[in-house]
Amino acid sequence: MKLTEILEEICIGYDQNEPKSKKLRQYVKEVVDVLSAENAIYSGKRIKVMELNENWEYNLDGTTFLQGSYGTNTAIKHRLYDVDADIAFIIENDSIDLNLRNLIYEKLSAVFQTKYTVEMKKPCITIDFQDKNKIDVAIYTQIGDKLCFHNCISGVEKVDIAKPKELVNYFKTCYKENDTRRKVVRLIKHFIKTTSRALEIDECNKIPSISINLLLCEHKMHEQAGEEELYEDVLKGMRHIKQFVDINGYNGPSCAELCVNNTFYKVKNIDEVKKVLEKIIINLEHKQYNEIIHKDVYDAISARNSKKVDSSFTGTMG
Repeated sequence: MKLTEILEEICIGYDQNEPKSKKLRQYVKEVVDVLSAENAIYSGKRIKVMELNENWEYNLDGTTFLQGSYGTNTAIKHRLYDVDADIAFIIENDSIDLNLRNLIYEKLSAVFQTKYTVEMKKPCITIDFQDKNKIDVAIYTQIGDKLCFHNCISGVEKVDIAKPKELVNYFKTCYKENDTRRKVVRLIKHFIKTTSRALEIDECNKIPSISINLLLCEHKMHEQAGEEELYEDVLKGMRHIKQFVDINGYNGPSCAELCVNNTFYKVKNIDEVKKVLEKIIINLEHKQYNEIIHKDVYDAISARNSKKVDSSFTGTMG
């Protein structure tokens, strides 16, 4: 089994016109229509949402845009959800309304309660479409030239100054300069997700995707990566992450100029984080990929390879 085969199996994105992308576009349109309707959130006021353009995943000019892994094209399939996207909504307002996130949650719940599951979480509002599609809605208020992110991460409803568009652009630029980084990030994300689940690591002790991005975005990698080069870069990337954790512990990667603070803020037990990294590195060193990928991925690749062998064998019998 090769890393390139694993990569082929786990990648998902919006640069292709395939059914899952089309379905998510429709779901996003439903959410946009609800939030931008007359009197949707505030009486006598319509929330202004700019129309998404043809390449809507790259539209950072409007008041609705993709962020997270879909914004940077580093999304991967995983066991629970084929599509798990982060959508940002910018609400233009005269002042900060700390009840805004709750108002939007109530509106989405009222409209979608018979079809979907809407859940208020600490940073975002999650809509589960019950068909392996899920959207996390991030809410921002535009005050002058500043964006304020609404959240309850500290346990109390508050806003923090944020630069989500600049963050997406920063990552996209890093990956445009060297596409190998994107491949390595995708593989490592999958290894960490799968290994964390196999070791029954508590949710709060799983390394967030943004941490992986921050640690690897400017990490030196091959410009062009075949199988062996990709292997070298993935192993070096994992060792780089492990070294960072060994040195910094609970102080996760951050980027002050982009308003990203300690990304390990949820971590309660750093030893669990290290346990996952150590297992991945050991299996990478021995190229035992089956130990760090999900069974569905392993089965799909094995079936595809078996089919190729059968086809080749049949061809020699003619």
